[in-house]
Amino acid sequence: LKYAEALNSLGYLLDELAKYPQAEAAYRACVEVFRAHRATQPVNLAVSMNNLASLLRRTGRLTDAEAVWREAIDIVRSAPDRDETSFAQMLDNLGLCLR
Repeated sequence: LKYAEALNSLGYLLDELAKYPQAEAAYRACVEVFRAHRATQPVNLAVSMNNLASLLRRTGRLTDAEAVWREAIDIVRSAPDRDETSFAQMLDNLGLCLR
């Protein structure tokens, strides 16, 4: 799981440098690692999906971003250790995407 965290950090760095295709690849790889551990890492999966969706929104891919956010929200909603702050942020992000 350290690998997934490193991929997420790499995605963030690349995103900040406006290297969007590379950032997207890093975020997607991170999501796949956390998806393999969904049973034990649902919140981390959802947070990494939130990061991916944010990038998709910034690059104008609103339909893709909406789908990723909806899935992330469903994951957090059903997580036993739900992080209310992350959950609220994802709902807010989805709302901004739908405007």
